[in-house]
Amino acid sequence: MEESLAEHIIGQEAAVSAISCAIRRSRTGVKDPRRPIASLLFVGPTGVGKTEVANVLAAEYFGSKEAMVRLDMSEFYGRHSLKAGWRAASRDGSISQQQKNKLVVEELRKHFRVEFLNRIDEVIIFNQLKKEQLRRIVDIMVKEVFERMKEKMIQLKVTPTIHEQSCRR
Repeated sequence: MEESLAEHIIGQEAAVSAISCAIRRSRTGVKDPRRPIASLLFVGPTGVGKTEVANVLAAEYFGSKEAMVRLDMSEFYGRHSLKAGWRAASRDGSISQQQKNKLVVEELRKHFRVEFLNRIDEVIIFNQLKKEQLRRIVDIMVKEVFERMKEKMIQLKVTPTIHEQSCRR
């Protein structure tokens, strides 16, 4: 399972590992049959693989990426929403994984009832992608486009400049 996720999800090794562990735990047979396989809350910036993970899991376990419940919580995210003390954690405004975990839990408690939070098995934090990881993702996406175009007998050429611009945020 972990290998399959890692093929699709680039640069999120900790998230892939945590998700795989959660799914393995659910397969032990000791979980409450009235509860879902796992209730996972994915948090992190836009474009880091959260939706892709959900799509891959839904497709592998239920045969279709439409077999998932998706709640878009993007309105609760933004660098501006970080407290001043958190922004000061480093020069570039980034914070450590431990600080992220603490901040996420604090913010969740502010916005959601305990009854909701108690139903979440695990909060999984996705990190910002590095340039090399973005390049790998663009390579995968370009390859998929090439395959679709090949089926339609359309030739496509991607220059290094276009490829590089695709990696910019």
